[in-house]
Amino acid sequence: MSQKFIQTLYYKNVKGFYLENMKDFLPGWQEGKDPYIQFPDFRVQSFGGSTAYVLNENFSAKSIYTQGEWQKKSSGSWVPFLDYDLSIFTNIIEGQKSKETQYKIGANMGYFYNWVIGKKVHIAPYLALGLGGKFSSYYENLGDKSRVNAQYVTIRMGGGLHVGYNTDRFLFGGKMNFSAYAYDQKNNQTVENNNLYGLLYIGYRFAPPKVVKNTYDKIQKKIPVL
Repeated sequence: MSQKFIQTLYYKNVKGFYLENMKDFLPGWQEGKDPYIQFPDFRVQSFGGSTAYVLNENFSAKSIYTQGEWQKKSSGSWVPFLDYDLSIFTNIIEGQKSKETQYKIGANMGYFYNWVIGKKVHIAPYLALGLGGKFSSYYENLGDKSRVNAQYVTIRMGGGLHVGYNTDRFLFGGKMNFSAYAYDQKNNQTVENNNLYGLLYIGYRFAPPKVVKNTYDKIQKKIPVL
């Protein structure tokens, strides 16, 4: 990550799901008495990331994302970014395997602010809005090999809050982020996908060996994105 660019990548692999909103399908369902509908073979693999560009050179993205810098004065910045995702859904229903592949991409504009309190504490909220596309490929019937392709326009929103404490050697803090997107299907139904996640961290900074620091500085000059 350079002063201007923020690059993130991720991989997720989750297997085993259950239907949480049971009362929408079975009005007489009672929590603690009746079982949830489960999908033990349902698996989701996701590969994704985002590429962002910080417009304000006085705003330190590293102080929020990697705690690699220490911003001493409050500052904010508009940050345009692209996010992209490839997800593969697989399941086994009545002995037959099903598979769906989804590609998602979005163009977003967000505003990030880093509020510095007493030089050591910072509070950094952000909010982003955008538009994107979702491209899905699947088999409509398990026994039928005719593939169905679908495309949707998505409305996207994300936000979060980061609170941290920094000294020359010691640091700790927490982050809370959410992301959501929605799109309309052909049957005029709106589908929403929401994610909420948090992170707590604590760390100690060691002075890097000169050999490591010099090598990193040389690589960063050649590859500014790092």
